[in-house]
Amino acid sequence: TLFTFLCSITNHKVIDYYRRRKLKKIVFSQIPEVESLVATLLGPESNFDEQVLKENIKRTFTKLTPQYSLILKLKYEYGYSVSEISKKLSVSFKSAESQLFRARKAFALAYSV
Repeated sequence: TLFTFLCSITNHKVIDYYRRRKLKKIVFSQIPEVESLVATLLGPESNFDEQVLKENIKRTFTKLTPQYSLILKLKYEYGYSVSEISKKLSVSFKSAESQLFRARKAFALAYSV
């Protein structure tokens, strides 16, 4: 159907976009001299994308409960392992693991709204 055709085209366009971004990062990380030359061309767009993403993440964290915000920050911002989080929060490993799972789901739901 037409809808399936349009969805397929959209899907391929999105994949191509992210594939090109990844390729640029790989190429520029391998050749540091090229990165400084091209940085002025890529800078404004990537800086804007990064800023928008940070604002969306901050807004999403305000929608979460304090416990979910804390456990997500410990895991992804500070890089703690689940066992370190369980010790820091004085809960069992399984409890920390379950809370992290529920926090991720809550974050995904709040981010999509």
